[in-house]
Amino acid sequence: MADFIRSEVVYLTGLPSEQTFENPIVIFDRKLLKSERSKKWLESFKFCYAVEAGEKLKQIESLQFHVDKLLSVVEKMQTKKITLIAVGGGSVGDFVGFLASVFKRGVPLVHIPSTWLAAMDSAHGGKTALNAGAYKNQIGTFYPAQKVIISRALLYTQPPERVTEAIGEILKTALLAGGSLWKQIQAESQMDQKKLWTYLPQLIQYKYKIVDQDPFEKKGIRYFLNFGHTFGHAFELSEKIPHGVAVNWGLWMALKFSVAKKILSKNDFLAISESALLKNNLASSKIVIKGLKRAKSLSALLLQDKKMSEKGLVNFVFLKKPGQPQVLKVSVKELLEFSEWIQE
Repeated sequence: MADFIRSEVVYLTGLPSEQTFENPIVIFDRKLLKSERSKKWLESFKFCYAVEAGEKLKQIESLQFHVDKLLSVVEKMQTKKITLIAVGGGSVGDFVGFLASVFKRGVPLVHIPSTWLAAMDSAHGGKTALNAGAYKNQIGTFYPAQKVIISRALLYTQPPERVTEAIGEILKTALLAGGSLWKQIQAESQMDQKKLWTYLPQLIQYKYKIVDQDPFEKKGIRYFLNFGHTFGHAFELSEKIPHGVAVNWGLWMALKFSVAKKILSKNDFLAISESALLKNNLASSKIVIKGLKRAKSLSALLLQDKKMSEKGLVNFVFLKKPGQPQVLKVSVKELLEFSEWIQE
């Protein structure tokens, strides 16, 4: 297997021009057309087309349509050398990344994330993914973008709720990293675009710190990045909620489970939960408890977790202390019993 290529991360205050790339084809989230600045910028590219972001885009059934679409665009360009550019959030990045990895056996890929969540997380690390029916991210490749462009101008066009949805990943990364990053985040009572922009380099740096040690998830180190995602992905599908919000709830469950397993002390849990940002943002955890009673498919969703081991056990990420994640194998039965206990 070829060596993992780390993406070059470029921070821009403005927007990149078409001349920055070789024969670019831009596939972008249709929602970006609502912003006049984004619309004007996208229209400056000769070859681009919009997609509807979301899990439906990632369904394997949609792949044929987009391959045909791409072939027709390439035919008009009259060149074999193209650069695929994904402009959007996580679902767009996952899909276009997969498309780039298999089209013509692999073409250059650039990510320009348009959401804070994608900018700090999914645009980095080289994972691509498609869904198969109700099963999330079951088909994919490791295919790092040659370049990830973080554009402040593009991110600032996003509505305030995109910042709110990113808080779960901010907290996840800060708790995993511990040290000065956790202390900084712990001292925050709210998050806005300006603050988040200043934190992005640290958040992205931690992601690469983990990925560099375990690029293909062979050593178990990269499992740490799934902190909060086991329950989070189940909630995302069963409750039909945004990924970032689901991770918020999954993170809260993972912290509570860490206490129940006597991995995280009650005193440390209380210290973590006193963080104003965490407290304010996880106030919706009561909704999760109610949601668990409605989620009849929770067991099936947990069973299809990608972190499932060969013995039917989930590699669950616990937290011993900020900066000290721990992966243990637990059964789906134990996860379900915990989810039932937490409702009492």
